[in-house]
Amino acid sequence: VEWDWDDGTPFEQTFFPARHRLASPGDYSVRVFGGGLEESCSISITEPDCNPDQHSALVELYNSTAGANWLNNANWLVGDPCINDWHGVICDASDYHVTAVDLPGNNLVGTVPAALGDLSELTWLGLRDNQLNGSLPLELGNLAKLESLDLANNQISGEIPEPLGTLAQLLTLNLHNNQLSGAIPPTLGNLSNLDFIDLAANLLTGEIPLELADLSGLTGLQLAGN
Repeated sequence: VEWDWDDGTPFEQTFFPARHRLASPGDYSVRVFGGGLEESCSISITEPDCNPDQHSALVELYNSTAGANWLNNANWLVGDPCINDWHGVICDASDYHVTAVDLPGNNLVGTVPAALGDLSELTWLGLRDNQLNGSLPLELGNLAKLESLDLANNQISGEIPEPLGTLAQLLTLNLHNNQLSGAIPPTLGNLSNLDFIDLAANLLTGEIPLELADLSGLTGLQLAGN
């Protein structure tokens, strides 16, 4: 480490800026020199306190979808998902919150776990083109910051959860080509920011809710094949 040092002038330096990973956790000897002066010291770097709920939620996703058999599971289950760059997981570098989980076409086989609802900072959930089955958990309605939900081309069954209608930030809802049944929930009409809905190629029945007419910003609505 090299810094310019103004002789006699105290200075402050953020040694590890939030958006740069300069070293892994551990004990280090640091030498600082400049202007004819030289000092050394020892420092200890520790991993930041990760959110245990988000770690547990991702481990649950791994376990419930046969993570050992994914096409790419690089670094999963190793340390913290943000520090250790788990494949398909994107984090906010300033506070280590998980903001996206993107694992399309990665041979996820199993169910979408309710624990994903604990990813409170999530803006993107992309699990399309896998072999997900079972019903969608109601807890997805807890993802208040979610902007895109893409679960197309799986074998997800059951009804579309009404709590999805509470996702006020949602821009894209893509559940194309699954085995969803029952009626389209009128609560989707509450999603005022929604730009695109694709519910085509499912087993949906009943009338199209009048509430969808309230979606003034909607540019695409796909319902064919039901």
